[in-house]
Amino acid sequence: MTNDTNKRQSVTTKEIANIYSHLQNMMETTSLKQQRRLSNDSWLPITPAYSSSSLHKPTKPDCPCHHIIISNHSRYCALCDRRIPILDELHQENEKIQQALLDCQETLSAERKRFQRLEKNQVKIKKEQEETIKKVDEKSKGYISLQQDLKAIQEKLTTEKRVAEREKIDKMQVEGELEELSTRLFEEANKMVFSEKQEKHELQTELDHLKEELKGCRDKMEVKEMELKELKTKMASIDEHHVLSDGEEESDGDEKEALDGVLDPTAWALREFQDFVELSESVSIHKLHSTPFMKHSLMEDIEPCLRFGPQSRLGLKELYESMLLNTCFIEKVLDDVSDSHPIKCQACGQVKRKLPYRFRISMVDDWAYMDRYCRDRFVSVCEFYMFIRNIRQGHYNGHDILELFQESTRLKLQMFYSR
Repeated sequence: MTNDTNKRQSVTTKEIANIYSHLQNMMETTSLKQQRRLSNDSWLPITPAYSSSSLHKPTKPDCPCHHIIISNHSRYCALCDRRIPILDELHQENEKIQQALLDCQETLSAERKRFQRLEKNQVKIKKEQEETIKKVDEKSKGYISLQQDLKAIQEKLTTEKRVAEREKIDKMQVEGELEELSTRLFEEANKMVFSEKQEKHELQTELDHLKEELKGCRDKMEVKEMELKELKTKMASIDEHHVLSDGEEESDGDEKEALDGVLDPTAWALREFQDFVELSESVSIHKLHSTPFMKHSLMEDIEPCLRFGPQSRLGLKELYESMLLNTCFIEKVLDDVSDSHPIKCQACGQVKRKLPYRFRISMVDDWAYMDRYCRDRFVSVCEFYMFIRNIRQGHYNGHDILELFQESTRLKLQMFYSR
């Protein structure tokens, strides 16, 4: 459009130049005709002759166009008062040119506004482009981070799969071991039931044997009592038929007293206990078992109470010596020892699920667990030895010997009942 406008303007300028040149020729021709007509008019007065200098130098230049065109906007001839076609065309062309110029100005203004809008849009687009580039950079960084996270997750997943496979294998192994262990457990349980039945049978057999021995001892005791009665009857008859001298009577009295002591076991035990009380403070604690009272107590009461059977792992001598020296400790376990597998009592060797007590015979030994019945035996023997230590240390000095003997008898009876 701008090229067309430039072409039109260049064409119009040429035409205008042609028109002005044509007008100038017309005006020169018109002025010549007027001069000729004026020179031919007879009515004009004769003017005095001027010098050539006054004719050729007018005071004000006179152009023919000023006589024909009244104003710049006029389209009529000043001489004939008619339209001048060329001026019409020129005015129309001028109006077209003005209109085209206005259109061009409006177009230019619109293009300037459009250019400003385009500049603003360009700035906006540039900012958006920068923001988009930043977002793309951030997203690319995020994408790289996500790729790294995905890689780490894949590695972790691979590791977890390996761990899961290992755990699966371990689980299968554990299940196999558990099944094998269950089988062994049932076998052990069956063995335990069988061994318990066998032990029960053996204990029952031993009990029957002991009952038979007890019955035999009672029969022997009855026989001895009958013999004792016969002996007493004979001694009484001898005393009645024989009269002796005073010396002989005294000797007979001593013999009778000795015989009564032999025949009365209570008096004999009391005399042994009295001798022990008198000698206990002077005898070393390691030699107490060599006294007659302690020998009989050890043989008749202590050893039978601490004899737990063939399955016991305890040494009898070490056990009662530790009780004598007060190095045997017994205590209750806070929580009963219970396990999925039964364990053995360290005293009697019987297999049980709950062992509520434990003991040790010295400070350097480990604790060993025991059941309630074995513990009662231990406690009864320990109480007897505590009574012996108190006698040896003189805590019962001034007490009646018969009361002390009764206390020792009670403690021995307690050992008997604990069995």
